[in-house]
Amino acid sequence: MSTLNYLTRVAQVDALKLDNEIIEIFKRQISELLQYVPAGLATKYDPEITLILRLFMFNHSLIKNRATFGQQLLAIKYDNMSNNKLLLYGILTHGVNYIKDRIHTINSEAIHDFNVTKLLDRLEGLLLLVNLINFLNFLRTGEKPSLVDRILDLKQTSTVKRYLNNNIYSFMQREILWHTFIELLLIVLPLINYHSWVRRFKNLSPWNTNSNQHHIEAPRVFTITTKCPNCNEKPVLPHHMGCSHIFCYYCLKGNLEADTGYQCPVCNFSGQKCLKFYM
Repeated sequence: MSTLNYLTRVAQVDALKLDNEIIEIFKRQISELLQYVPAGLATKYDPEITLILRLFMFNHSLIKNRATFGQQLLAIKYDNMSNNKLLLYGILTHGVNYIKDRIHTINSEAIHDFNVTKLLDRLEGLLLLVNLINFLNFLRTGEKPSLVDRILDLKQTSTVKRYLNNNIYSFMQREILWHTFIELLLIVLPLINYHSWVRRFKNLSPWNTNSNQHHIEAPRVFTITTKCPNCNEKPVLPHHMGCSHIFCYYCLKGNLEADTGYQCPVCNFSGQKCLKFYM
């Protein structure tokens, strides 16, 4: 057990996802409250409503505790969040998001006239590219998972003592080996004719007293009480394979396709893939 106050990459990414989930939960609650207001009013002022919600969360998380709600749930906080950085953080996150949402709600004709749509698409594409580069760097270094953290040089730290436990890695190795074994079985098992092996084992079993009547053409009688030996229900599209027992077409056809040497489960008759309609 080593490395005091170890902050994993997973914990930092999970904190970002938790923040987004918390915002979505609040937005769903607000949407339910606003369903009784006049139609279109909530949609018209949706950017302002979202901004108020984000500022409310910003005040009760970062301003008071220097940590977002997601970070607080995972015992993480910013170590060097000054007042100036706090102000810039609010502008770069909530302010920029509000401007982007508000521009998208402007009249579509005005946007077309000023060619704003193409400009916004290019800016969003550039922002996504920069975010991707930052995230790849985060995976390499384990620091600054968001672009705002990178711009403001914010450092996250753990509020509790964390230890890098070697037992955790032993458990992870066992899990990886187990999942690898399961994937191997999923590849190999379809290649094994399970039905054929079951039939052969059944024939070798000393408790199997049924005789193989493959050379006997027994009479068949189809009555109201006749049941399929495979599904034990009244035969649908009755067929037989040479013995006195009548099967459903799909029961018999499916078993013969799975095992060409399929035997009747009652008398062990092997029809050698003989499928005949009962008349």
